[in-house]
Formats: sequence, structure tokens, C-alpha cells
Amino acid sequence: MKTVRYLSLPAAGFLALTFGTPAFAQVQGEAVGSDTRKLVDIIMAEDKTTLVDSLVSLETDAVRARKSLENADLELYETKIDAAGTLLKLVEAENTVKQARIVVKRSQDAVHGGEMELEDLRALPTSQETNSDIEFLEDELATLKRIAVGAAGDFHDAKRQLKAATLAAKDAEFSVGQAEDAYLIEKRDLSAVEERITVAHRAFDEEKTRVEALVSEMPAEQRSALTQSLEPAVNSDFMLVNIDAEHLQTIRD
Repeated sequence: MKTVRYLSLPAAGFLALTFGTPAFAQVQGEAVGSDTRKLVDIIMAEDKTTLVDSLVSLETDAVRARKSLENADLELYETKIDAAGTLLKLVEAENTVKQARIVVKRSQDAVHGGEMELEDLRALPTSQETNSDIEFLEDELATLKRIAVGAAGDFHDAKRQLKAATLAAKDAEFSVGQAEDAYLIEKRDLSAVEERITVAHRAFDEEKTRVEALVSEMPAEQRSALTQSLEPAVNSDFMLVNIDAEHLQTIRD
């Protein structure tokens, strides 16, 4: 892309060029609609260049914003996956606690039942058979007590793991919230860039509509004279037509 030094040609220059012409040029061999479009293109050339330059810059911002949004979306997805795994562990820890509580209850009931049965045996008259049953039950009761102690330890460990899983779930929920906030921020940033692109297009379209309306209202001779006055500037690498609808209104008036 070549870089040139533009000499801006403002509305005053247009007026001087247009109305300083010895005589209005006549439209020959060209329809009024085509003549109007040609003049509109000349007038809108600078606006079009500005629009393109703006869109190039905005598209760079949009590409960057889309990439950031994609990264935020991926981060949110991965965070939710991790959170789902953490919540699953929480559910498993809750179930483990429930099962451990049941085992503790059953082991305690077994110990209590064994102690009651042992008391009943000891209340019986002394005999070799009774003594043998008491000895057997005492051994069995000792085993049941060891089981109960182990069940109580497992229950304690299960509760500790549940507490850790609960804290991890809260951290995961917080991380998901942060990831969602980051995603929304990036989404808003992209929307803002896209809105700026839309505004740039809208401003150009509105300006073009106003220019078209004003040019269409001009007499054919005035359009022809203005076109001939502006074409050298448009075709020059060192001059830039800088005129808008307000300037045209002044010219038309």
C-alpha cells in the first residue's frame, strides 16, 4: 500500500471550483441516474476510505476479542467439567458417610446384643456347658468390639473426607462463577466491538443516503459541474475530497 500526502479540499474549495466555472456543463450521453451515482461515489470516496480503515482496525480488535472469548469459553467448559467431578466426589463422600453410619449402628447393636446374651449366660447355674458357652461368647464379643471400633474409625474418616469434599465443592462453585464472569466480560467486549462495526456501517449508510438525496435534488447542470470540479481531486494521489451532506446542503442552497 503506497503512502501519499493528501491535500484536503473542503467545502469552500468545492464552491469556488463549482460556481467559478464559466458555464454549467451539459449532461451528454449519460443518464441522470448514472450521473448521480458517479457524483455520489466521488463525494463518498473519503467516507468509504475512512470506513475501510476503521473496519480494518475494528476487525483486528474483533479477531482478538473472538479469540479471548473462545479461550474464556474453553476455560469455563473445563472449569465446569472439573466442578462436576468435584461434585461427584461430594456425592460419593456423602454416601460413604451414610454407609459408615449404618455399619457403626449395626456393629454397636451387635456388641450390645452380645453383652446382653453374655449376662444371661452368666446368670445360669454353673456348668461345664455354660462355662464353654460363656468363653465362646466372650471371644465373639471381643471380636464384635474390635469391629465396632474399626467401624467408628471408618465413620470418622468418612466424615473428614466429606468435610474436605464439601470445601472442594465450594471452591469449585466459586471457580465456575469466576469463569462465567470472565466469559461474560469477554462476550461484552466482543459485542462492543461488533456494535462499533455496526455503528460505522450505519453512519456511512446514513451519510450516503443524505448525500444521494441532496445530489438527486440538484439540477443536472449543477451535478455535472460539480462532478467535473471534483474528479481531478479524486483521481489525484495528493488530494482528498473531504465533503459531507452539510457541505452539499450549502452548495445546493
